[in-house]
Formats: sequence, structure tokens, C-alpha cells
Amino acid sequence: MKYIHVAGTNGKGSTCTYIARSLTASGFKVGLFTSPHLHEVSERITIDGTPIDCRRIPTLPPDCFFQTLWKTAREYFAQQGVDYAVVETGIGGLLDCTNEITPVVSVITKIGVDHTALLGDTIEEIVRHKAGIIKTGVPVVADPTQPSGALNVIRETARRVNAQVVIPQVTTPMTWMECNRLTATAALGVLGVAPCDLSAVTLPARFQTVRHNPTVIVDGAHNPDAIKAIVDMIMLSPLSVKRKIVVFGTQKSKDRAGCLSELRRMGVANLIEVEDVSCARETAAAISRALQDSREADMVLICGSLYLAGGALRYLEAYNED
Repeated sequence: MKYIHVAGTNGKGSTCTYIARSLTASGFKVGLFTSPHLHEVSERITIDGTPIDCRRIPTLPPDCFFQTLWKTAREYFAQQGVDYAVVETGIGGLLDCTNEITPVVSVITKIGVDHTALLGDTIEEIVRHKAGIIKTGVPVVADPTQPSGALNVIRETARRVNAQVVIPQVTTPMTWMECNRLTATAALGVLGVAPCDLSAVTLPARFQTVRHNPTVIVDGAHNPDAIKAIVDMIMLSPLSVKRKIVVFGTQKSKDRAGCLSELRRMGVANLIEVEDVSCARETAAAISRALQDSREADMVLICGSLYLAGGALRYLEAYNED
């Protein structure tokens, strides 16, 4: 089993999925370990897109939830004889439990400020944790739109362990999704594998349009850099909307003020906040208010947390069926 190890602040899940889908399309049996999940915990452990049977997942103690899932994933992938396992880190990289593996390629997606209590307050401090997945002699691919300070730390870490650094070239302005595809393509290139049609790969809760008239978009962005990326996409989009209504909720540890500052750049007509992103009833009430306030020419954006996004998708699926 060969590992691809992916760390970063934003774009990890998307980049992992792009790599895994391409490897599967090339005929390989591919395990994928990501987090968090939108609906069921089994989504975190898949082989060729099929989640693990929930009955194979043991009891997950709160104090070692992620570690137990990772152990389960590693054993499952080995038992099923996968060719590749694409592994997303939990938090950071250096001290993450997934860092016990030696991959054939490491990948570092866009670095931003998040999990500051554990990783530090600056980009340079945070990237030192992310760059901890770089192994001796193992090529590392880095998102080309990294802040210069982050790229310097990645290059220096790689130099110390004699690891080749691959930074794909950007020739035209790109959206965050296009950058993730470019980074995934570069990682696949290290493996000698051609990418599948990445533009055709759908990713739930990643700028996902779930309804029209009004346009309803669900995104799991949960830090200022990620919120900035989706706001930029909306502002540059040819999509013509009259009013922008936002349903926003995030976890207590996140930079709420920073996220809201980015959202206000696009001119929000109505901001509806969700206090408890894990509460289905509160999420449903907030979305219901937003839809009642909207007209056909408006847009409703739901963002701030993957937990909120998962709840929103469940509610909207039932709402659309009605």
C-alpha cells in the first residue's frame, strides 16, 4: 500500500478527493481517509468512493475519536488490499497521528490562520506544523498560491531532509477550486498518473448549488481565508443576483469576526446567524427564515462550518422534496 499524505488549512478534502478519483479512474484500488464528515462518520473512510460499513467502525471514545478512526482506516485499507491510500491530516501535521506513515508524495494545500490555540498565531508558525509531514527523500507538492512566508518554510524544511519541492506554475488568475485541481494534478504527476476530468468531480458542500430561484449555495468554509475565497468567487461570478442573504454559523474556536468581515465585502442584505452548528432544529429554522425572506432573483449562501453545511444539505433535501 502506497500513501499520499495531505496537510494544509484549506482545500485538503477537495485535493484528496481529486487525487483519489484520478487514481481510481486509472485502475487502482484507492482508499481515502478524510475529515470531518457531512452526514455519517463512515464517509471518512472510503474505498473507490464506497464508505466503510458502519458495523466495522468500533466505539469512538471522545478523547481519542480521530485516532481510533485513523487506526480503523489503516487496518481496513490493509485488509482490503488497496493500492493507494490518500490520507488527510487531522490538525497540523507534525504531531498528527497520521504522521506515522511514510508516503510516496506529500502535499501541502493552502495555508491560512486556523486552529491557532494548537498551531500558533502566524502563518510561519502554522506552516511549520503542516510541513512536519515532509519526509526524507519524499517529494512534496505545495499549493502555488501560498503566502511567501509559508513557501519559505516548506522549502527550508524540505531542504533539510533532501526532499524535492514541486510547486506548479500559475499563469492566469485561478479560483480556489482551480488551485486545488492544479495541486492535485501536480501530485499525480509525481506518481506518473494522469488526472481524470477534475472539473467533472462534484464535491458536496464545496460551493455547491442546491437550488435555483432563489440560488442556494452551501459551502463548508470555516475560516477567513476560505470565506474570502467563496466571496471572491461570488463577486467575480457572472451570476446575476439581486440580494445576498447569508446563513452563517461557526464553532466557538473559529475566527467569527474575521469570517463576518469577509462576508460583508459582498454586501449582505440579511445575515442570519446559527449559534449551535450541530443543532438540526436551529439550522432548519435559520434556513427557513432565509428562504422566506428571499425572492427568485436572490441568493442564499449557507457557510461557516462543515457541520452546518451537512445539516443544511439534509434540511434542503427534505425541503426540496416537499
